[in-house]
Amino acid sequence: MELRRELFLAIGVLVVLNVLLAFVSIGLFARMGPAIEQILHGKVYAIAATEGLLASFAEASVQPLSTNRQKQVRRTFEQAKKESSDPEIRALLSHMAVDLDAALLGDSKAIATEVDSIRTIIRLNRRAMQRVDRTAQQLSLAGAWAAVFVGFTSFVLSLLALRRLKSRILSPLIELHDVLTAAKNGEHHRRCQLREAPVEIHRVLVSVNRLLDDRQQLPNPRENKVSSIEHMALIELLDRQRASLLVIDPEGNIVAANASGLRVLAGPRGLAIQQALRALGQGVDAPSELAQSVPLRDNSGWLVAIKDLP
Repeated sequence: MELRRELFLAIGVLVVLNVLLAFVSIGLFARMGPAIEQILHGKVYAIAATEGLLASFAEASVQPLSTNRQKQVRRTFEQAKKESSDPEIRALLSHMAVDLDAALLGDSKAIATEVDSIRTIIRLNRRAMQRVDRTAQQLSLAGAWAAVFVGFTSFVLSLLALRRLKSRILSPLIELHDVLTAAKNGEHHRRCQLREAPVEIHRVLVSVNRLLDDRQQLPNPRENKVSSIEHMALIELLDRQRASLLVIDPEGNIVAANASGLRVLAGPRGLAIQQALRALGQGVDAPSELAQSVPLRDNSGWLVAIKDLP
């Protein structure tokens, strides 16, 4: 996969998840709106209307209401019937309409009947408000858990996206830096591991390995103590062997190596093997990383076989 597409995919997933979390939260709060609106506009108005009717009947119990006051009470009563959506409450209001005129004129029996009906209506409104409140609370709880779930999913996928970026982009770049630093410090046999990575980074790693290989083949007075033809012949002979072989000088510097030896040096054991070679140059016999070391003529170096892992 290309680097641009890799970054776009990782960042795009995080953006989509955050946008999804925002829209889910908005949707859940939007669902709570009608329930709250029903409480405010339906039940609150009904309670206010019944309170006004109770006050009017209290006045009528003292003296009959004036004509204008009666008209005002009837408008309130009709508005209450119009605003009510509960069939049971509408039925009670229709029943109250029978004795409404007598109650407004001060009939005590009619007033008592109307007051009892209003008490029933208030009780029904209270129950309806409690049901709507429970619905709003359930929506609120469901919204909270849904937001938690989406947030947790976003967090997990963000960790996976960051882990993928680290393994496919950051780790190869760190390894590239380490290999170049090692080459600068004289460790000419270390190479970049061609792991799974975006196409652009993989090409960079391959190019760096090729440059280091070309540099390794250039004449160097310290590392190359034979002519170029003899050196190539030595490499050919070493490559014909299955074991991981190295030729080092008296100081422990690598003069030549076959392909198997180069692969081992480029791997995780490379640093330990180089330390063992320097120890051999200082007179320590057969360090643990080396299977065998054969002195060359005139003490000009050693032919070393690297120990294979079990």
